[in-house]
Amino acid sequence: MADYFYILSFLRVLRSDEKSPATVPGFLLAREGLKSPGHEPGFSFLEIGMKSKYRCLVEDILSCEQKLREAKSIQRDAQEKLTKADGYVTYQEASLRESERKLAEIEAILFGSETQALR
Repeated sequence: MADYFYILSFLRVLRSDEKSPATVPGFLLAREGLKSPGHEPGFSFLEIGMKSKYRCLVEDILSCEQKLREAKSIQRDAQEKLTKADGYVTYQEASLRESERKLAEIEAILFGSETQALR
């Protein structure tokens, strides 16, 4: 996790026009450290305000990941229902075609015999 903090700070340095990380506001060198009252230095490379931003971003990411898992679950359930519905439609279409075929056979027999009887 400390590597992540260093990377964030390093990226901030890269985005600035300054050559030295020490000249970029909010960038603290490792030897300087950053202490919150009653705490050991844990965020050596970040300004204090970054702790809150970092925590908010992590919470947002965790929330988004949970929402994504829920959305994928909904999508999977919907896909299963769609697959069942597709199977049902296919079965009903085949059943309809078979019934129409049988009806045509019966009509051919019935109407064919009526046509012959009229002659």
